[in-house]
Parts: sequence; structure tokens; C-alpha cells
Amino acid sequence: MRLLAVILTLLQLLALFSRSWAGVPEDSCKDAGTLAVSVELKPPADVGLAGVKVILDYPEDELKIPGFQNDAKVKERVHLVPQGFMFAPNDTDTELILAVAGTHALPAGTLFTVEFNRCTRDASIRAADFHCKVDQASDEHAKSVDGATCSVNINDKVDEPMTKHEGGAR
Repeated sequence: MRLLAVILTLLQLLALFSRSWAGVPEDSCKDAGTLAVSVELKPPADVGLAGVKVILDYPEDELKIPGFQNDAKVKERVHLVPQGFMFAPNDTDTELILAVAGTHALPAGTLFTVEFNRCTRDASIRAADFHCKVDQASDEHAKSVDGATCSVNINDKVDEPMTKHEGGAR
């Protein structure tokens, strides 16, 4: 019951969190294609994580997510969150903040993918242009956990191999 209360509080706080509008206007990125990015979670050894808050800093002059904060348009761009887990995205137009929570441990591997609109057709966007940070993490008993990290993978075409960039605190 305590875990559910923590999850709901985290989701409510995330929905209220906002930053000022920044970066390139959304409309300027519509016709330059999309870029798919996946985020992988690496928990500390021998610890199952049931809740995380991940901050994905992205190159806002080159990429956009339609919508702002927790709009439905933002949520539509987040995919592959593990089944059985609740998630709440918040796009600040410079960072995607995503809270994921459930009552059991998250599976290893991809935590989520996000589809960005490209602002230009420039193919020079690399995984290293993204900065991923696990801002908060908790175990199945809602106890805070330190040491979780995340990594970013890019694949703008299904038939191209993904590139990977390890990330921790920024």
C-alpha cells in the first residue's frame, strides 16, 4: 500500500513539474523526419528496481517532441515501457523526464523508447549528444536506491544498427 502511495505521489509531482518553454518551435521540426531513441536502465548489482525517474537531456535545437509537459502528444511518443508499469512523461523542450513505477522489479533492458521529430535532415545526431541520468530510484519496498544508471541508443531507421552511449549523472 505504501508503494502505491509513493507511486501516485511521484506521478502527481511529475505532472505538476514544469519549466519555461525553450528551444525550437514545434512546427519547425514536423517535416524533417523522426529519430527513435531508446533508454536502457542498469540497476545496481543484486537490486531490483520497481520505480525510477529518468531525465533524458536531448539536443533541443535539433530535435523536438510534439506537445509540452505531460500533454497526450508527449505520451504518444513514448513507447515500449515494460508491461504492467505506470509511466508519466514530462517534456520541458530540453529534457524528457519520465517516471516509471510498478509493484515488482523492472525487467532488464530497454526502459522506454521515444520518437523525436527532427528539426533538420542533418544525420550527425549521435547518442553522445544525449545525456541520461537516473534522478531517483526505488526498490520493490519503496526504499530509495543509489547507483542506478542509464544508457542511450539511437536508431533512426529500423534496418540500421543502433549506436550506444553510456550515461550516468550529468
